[in-house]
Amino acid sequence: MIIGSGPYANWVSGPISVGTALLYFYTISNQEVMDITRREQEVLQLIAFENTTQEIASKLFISPHTAITHRKNLMYKLEVRNTAGLVRRAFEIGLLTIVN
Repeated sequence: MIIGSGPYANWVSGPISVGTALLYFYTISNQEVMDITRREQEVLQLIAFENTTQEIASKLFISPHTAITHRKNLMYKLEVRNTAGLVRRAFEIGLLTIVN
């Protein structure tokens, strides 16, 4: 059985419980959290607040291409396929929280 995807996938021999799979999944995700740069965190927060690529670039004083690259890197590191998945995963692992 394979747990995870991409370069972070690992083989597990024999059956495992759902709890073990979830624990393993979050262990992989927490390692990835440590690899997220300060700038990627800023981009992630702006994405969560529905900013466009152009708005992110303007607010961070970077080119739109750089903003897109940061988004792609985040999607790779958090192992998601689109921006909605990026925001969902960020909430799941605690990179984003709801502030009242």
